[in-house]
Amino acid sequence: GLFFLYFYYNNYEIIDDISFEGEYFFPISTYRLYGNGHTLSDINLDWSHEDNVGLVRFESTSTYSLGMQCNISDKGNNYVGAFGGKNISLTNCSVIGASAIIGQGDYVGGIVGANSFDGLMNEVRVGQECTISGVNYVGGLVGRYMSTDRYSTSLNLYSSKTLLESCKSEAEVTATGDYVGGIFGKIGGNYM
Repeated sequence: GLFFLYFYYNNYEIIDDISFEGEYFFPISTYRLYGNGHTLSDINLDWSHEDNVGLVRFESTSTYSLGMQCNISDKGNNYVGAFGGKNISLTNCSVIGASAIIGQGDYVGGIVGANSFDGLMNEVRVGQECTISGVNYVGGLVGRYMSTDRYSTSLNLYSSKTLLESCKSEAEVTATGDYVGGIFGKIGGNYM
């Protein structure tokens, strides 16, 4: 049946729980995705040679996902996360079950591979059955959290405080290179 309701300028709303078992899943290109507390499960995304891989794929600006859970096997190259590869803002979203987020390169996170400080996250969780792996900049929530200021490496404390106070990861995180952590692979520095 129909599970996405198109409603305004490339925004979508999930109106039921959906299992993608045995189905091909193509990332959603949207500016906003309203989950309404529903679960997307059995997502298998194997884009091992692609960058910017995740549930949502929108290149031009931050994407906002609100109120949902996903169970996902997600493979990509660089910028890999359950909800998206880069610049994702989330509220009340979780990665559940035996999810696996695998990057063959850099910037891999349980939620998003890399975020700038205007990509805020509130009440996001990555469960203990989840595994996250990559080369450099690998984190339980975000591989690298960066400043959008190209001329400064200053840390926006308000944004990072919000992320740390309301988010949690219990995932197993591994990296073969540098910058690996339970929450962030690295925080601060200029956005690339």
